Amino acid sequence: MVQLHVKRGDESQVLFSATVHMPLDALVAQVTAIYNGRLKVDRICSEMAELVDHGIMLPPNMQGLTDDQISELKLRDEWEGKCVPSGGATFQRDEMGRRNGHAPNEKMKDVLKKTMQEAKALISKKQVQANVCVTLEMVKEALDQLRGAVMIVYPMGLPPHDPIRMEFEDKEDLSGTQVCARFYYISICLIAVAFHRLVCSRFPYDTGVSAGHSSRGGSDMVGRQRDAAGKETAGLCRQKREDKDRGQAAEARPGGASEGAARQRGAAEADDAALPPKARGTEETGRGGRPRLPELRVV
Repeated sequence: MVQLHVKRGDESQVLFSATVHMPLDALVAQVTAIYNGRLKVDRICSEMAELVDHGIMLPPNMQGLTDDQISELKLRDEWEGKCVPSGGATFQRDEMGRRNGHAPNEKMKDVLKKTMQEAKALISKKQVQANVCVTLEMVKEALDQLRGAVMIVYPMGLPPHDPIRMEFEDKEDLSGTQVCARFYYISICLIAVAFHRLVCSRFPYDTGVSAGHSSRGGSDMVGRQRDAAGKETAGLCRQKREDKDRGQAAEARPGGASEGAARQRGAAEADDAALPPKARGTEETGRGGRPRLPELRVV
């Protein structure tokens, strides 16, 4: 199994568990559905908080108008008498002018508030800290809890223009909002994660994902190999610098160049002695039968 840690920036969002053989299309579809479902729960809870305080949504042609303007235009909310909360309503004016102000009583408010807390906890970001993987069934359960609570308080249902009902019926209009950008973002992130998993499975040293844990183990091994290669390269460069410095110091001393040449000839002769007779060559030919170059001596 593979555990995917979905983030938005540096902020953890959700954990998702999948198999290494899961198709990429199915992976993107499931995690995107979970992520978007969590956003839907957040939007519904946000509107339900307004429903608790100020009742149902006014018709679009009455929103933002004062009482005098509504009277002057002879507008009437036909849903005010149809959508009455169970147990009666208490009036609490909405200063934003979006809702009619007929809020549920305290008992029904408690039902809505408690359900909102339970639904949020089910798909909360704190599930990442608890190492709990959120599933699509958990998101659906949260939506069902919210839908049931609204039906308890409003058995007749909400007006068709109310954002809560539109969310439940998947008729919400999210064009021009940041939510659309988030949909695109999570799809791109999932493709990148799946591509990383696919690439890692091609290399034997990166077994973190294919072993069913995470890609951290493979990434650490790659980092260790890179560090070892860097240290080896640095050692070779340092050795070359030291050899160069010793050669320059030998040339700076009187007769130093001759001593350096003698040491090089001695090293070459030792190398020749270690070779087989056929590969060693003769006085006229060097290794492999190639003619020897004339020896240069510094006087």
